[in-house]
Amino acid sequence: MKKLACEMCGSTNVVKEDGLFTCQSCGAKYSPEEAKKMMVEGTVQIDHSSKIENYEKLLKKGIEHQRWKDVKRYSDELLSIEIENPDAIFYKGLAECWLSSMMDYKDRYDVSKAFNYAIDVMKEKKIDEIGEAIVRYSKEIIPLINSIQNASVNIHNREQKNSYHYINGSDVRKDAKIFYLENLFVSNELVTQVINFYNEYLEDVKKASSHFDSDLLEFLMVKNFLLDEIIKTVRPSEKQSFKAERLRNIKEIKKYDKNFVQKKKVSGGSLFLTILFVLFMIIIFNIWGVLLTLFILLGLYVFKKELLGEFFYQS
Repeated sequence: MKKLACEMCGSTNVVKEDGLFTCQSCGAKYSPEEAKKMMVEGTVQIDHSSKIENYEKLLKKGIEHQRWKDVKRYSDELLSIEIENPDAIFYKGLAECWLSSMMDYKDRYDVSKAFNYAIDVMKEKKIDEIGEAIVRYSKEIIPLINSIQNASVNIHNREQKNSYHYINGSDVRKDAKIFYLENLFVSNELVTQVINFYNEYLEDVKKASSHFDSDLLEFLMVKNFLLDEIIKTVRPSEKQSFKAERLRNIKEIKKYDKNFVQKKKVSGGSLFLTILFVLFMIIIFNIWGVLLTLFILLGLYVFKKELLGEFFYQS
């Protein structure tokens, strides 16, 4: 039995009114000639191609303007039609991450899961643009990591400062440290995922990216910064595994930057000895000691700036 299906919404509740066929669901009207073309046999088959194309355009616009509520909305619309649409899968996870509360750091693992799922779908369906998708999705990760780290540092520092006004100040400081560390773990997992995809789909990504070496180096440098922060923050018993991971990462960095040198921090003991030396020089050499002291202090200042650099690696 033939049925009449609305081209706009897919409803079969279409009634003839005043010589026109009117959809009772969305109000779309069709002439008798148009209605004949819309008649289908048995199960109603609906062509959603124009709707998908429209949602994809709206999704792209939302991404360009970073309107994450729109990105989530149109990703959901696409997934209601195509449950395994790779772009909709990834960008929905990304949008939910941007829209989540900063305190809900575990929500940020959703974008990692979405990234994996989207690539798995493309691999299963043998979609040729898998390299292009990896490059495009990966470019969304650096701004996300920078945002997570900046926000978590601000919250950590604020809680540390305010904790001295609380009776349970030590607990507040402990929680702030855990919060900062958890966000470091999230960020490290995200950037590691990107690096792994670049290596796993090496040839596909190289074809899709004209700046493969510099792109991968950027992710490796971000990972190095994150590992430095993790090593400074975790308990002594946990440092060794992250130090080993950092050594492996440095080896990868040197493949793309042969001049890379891991910066070393100045220990508290070294700084103490330096101060004693400066005081000794002042006492022994008087004016020459003062001049030498100024020179040493200037050197320390320059070295400190070089050592610390920007707090976050900016893309």
